[in-house]
Amino acid sequence: SSDLFQKMKQGVNISSTVSKILVGITSLFFCFSLATPEVMRLYAAKEYQEAIYVVPLVVEGMLATWITQLFLNVEYYYEKNKVMSFSSIVSAVLNIGLNAVFIPRYGYIAAAYTTLVCFGLNMVLHGFVASSLCRSQKEVKPFNIGVIVVCFLLSVFGMIISSMLFMHPLSRYIVMATVLILIGVYFKTDIKMYCSTIVRKRRDKKS
Repeated sequence: SSDLFQKMKQGVNISSTVSKILVGITSLFFCFSLATPEVMRLYAAKEYQEAIYVVPLVVEGMLATWITQLFLNVEYYYEKNKVMSFSSIVSAVLNIGLNAVFIPRYGYIAAAYTTLVCFGLNMVLHGFVASSLCRSQKEVKPFNIGVIVVCFLLSVFGMIISSMLFMHPLSRYIVMATVLILIGVYFKTDIKMYCSTIVRKRRDKKS
């Protein structure tokens, strides 16, 4: 976040870089959701296998949390602690209320849904605040709200698709392989630069 603050002070537009990172994270989270059956078989006991359908919801919540943290960085930058706390408190109170209503009726699965809803609300509230702050201060936004919305909606769609494919391993593997190939193509230049940097550093150490 300190690097983000520094670039904002310098007026550097990093929204394209942030968008690229978000695309990568969204894609990897989708692949993880597709691999849920294998992950559960490896790390969870048989009695917990039915929780397989909760994992995509948790992954979606992780994405919402990552996006929220991006917005929080902007609020930290402008030192809007009161507004930041208010948004978080509203989401937390709503989460407690929804859990009190739905968990007794539907069990732990309800907790996953209510938590995701509240994470989504928290993301929206902080996104609204961060966008308003950048606009009022006439600063360059360190994020592209359009890309964020599209990535999150695609992630929700991916969550549904992955859940539907849990009992179809071949289809999951094909989709996962396709997504990973597309990620490799999309980040081709970045991967080459990263590998070149590692090779150069190793050569420098040897010399």
